Amino acid sequence: MSNQSSLAKIINDALFETKLIHNKYFGKTEAILDGKFGGDSKGDAVTQADQEAEEKLQGHYAEFLPKYNFLGEETGKTAFYNGNGMFTINDPLDGTWNYQRGIKNFGAITSVCRDGQVIAGGYSNTPKEQTFIAVRKERILLIHFGPERHHRSEQKIYLGIGPTDNQEQIQELTALVKEEFPGIELAE
Repeated sequence: MSNQSSLAKIINDALFETKLIHNKYFGKTEAILDGKFGGDSKGDAVTQADQEAEEKLQGHYAEFLPKYNFLGEETGKTAFYNGNGMFTINDPLDGTWNYQRGIKNFGAITSVCRDGQVIAGGYSNTPKEQTFIAVRKERILLIHFGPERHHRSEQKIYLGIGPTDNQEQIQELTALVKEEFPGIELAE
């Protein structure tokens, strides 16, 4: 197996490990932690699954790509870069806000970079059991569509916390959505 092909396997295995952690905590309110920056906004959300999945990714890459620096969303401020031009960029739980609210649309994103270019990357959607991996040099594209090759449309619109707490604006937005999409359930 070439170095690039092994990158696809390394990324696939990393994403599989994050899926196990996502499933372990999904639906457990005790796994919701205080915000990363002391708040509780959509951009500040963090769970036990975020932190544990990032630790798993960091350990995985330390074992299989030991020369690569690790940059993760949850530990970005403590990241160390040795200047060798090799690093991984990781979001251990993309869609934390959905995850916290039981909305089944979340996963992990990871990439392997060298000299300013992404040489390989992957994304997984845990609930849909989907994985997408690409390796640049050998033009490898692995797609696993999971049990739902064509995602069924959910007849529900999720309204969440936005950039405003202004109740008048929220009511106006809700009315517009109801008018534009009659008969579709709204959920928070």
